[in-house]
Amino acid sequence: MPVAAHLSSLMPATNQEYKVRRDWRQALLLALHIATIAGAVLLVYMVSRDALHAVSFLSDPLYLRLQLWICLVFLADILAEIAFSARRGRALLANLPFLIVCIPYLSILPALGISLSGQLIFVLRFVPMVRAAGVFAVLTGLITQNRVGNVFRAYIVLLVTLIYFASLMFFVEEHGVNPGVSSYGRTLWWAVMCMTTTGSNIVAYTDLGKTLSIVLAGAGLILIPMLTVYITNVASAGRSSAEKSEG
Repeated sequence: MPVAAHLSSLMPATNQEYKVRRDWRQALLLALHIATIAGAVLLVYMVSRDALHAVSFLSDPLYLRLQLWICLVFLADILAEIAFSARRGRALLANLPFLIVCIPYLSILPALGISLSGQLIFVLRFVPMVRAAGVFAVLTGLITQNRVGNVFRAYIVLLVTLIYFASLMFFVEEHGVNPGVSSYGRTLWWAVMCMTTTGSNIVAYTDLGKTLSIVLAGAGLILIPMLTVYITNVASAGRSSAEKSEG
């Protein structure tokens, strides 16, 4: 009897400690989520600012320093999600792609004395774009509880982000070299035309520009039909609902 009474007296304290620990974790995750969103916005702003001024953001020391700190915030957010998850193994697998792209390669590899080849630099240029796109896609998915709507919104974010950053990269590489690239507006038009596989009269001069043309065309062949199928299904569902209500 005394033992049972002692255990009963401990239960409220244990529940209270669990509640405090849960609230602390939620507060920490919320703070990290907010910092992640702010970091993604800042990253997009820095890339856009340098690109629109025809400056390679890889040569901007301020961008590289900010990217390092933003990457650390991204990593902290992902690691906290994994650590606080009830199924850490599944959470690790789900977040592994974002965990890989959040590593600040542009700061780590040169510090280790590893020289970066042109091909590697080309890949690393897209890493911040993937990072920001992932953050915005997740944020968009939180807007509604409708799963189909979440997928569609994430798809739109991916599509717009791909067009936007590809156009920025093309403008940085082709401006001053390609006579057809006189302004960012023409570059954005080029990106949209490539994505829709319509083509444009702007021909890429640089290797990066040619690669971007191929990437956008390939992405368009995959993403545009998905948009068409989604719109068709929504229209069919709406027509079926209207027929049932009339009947």
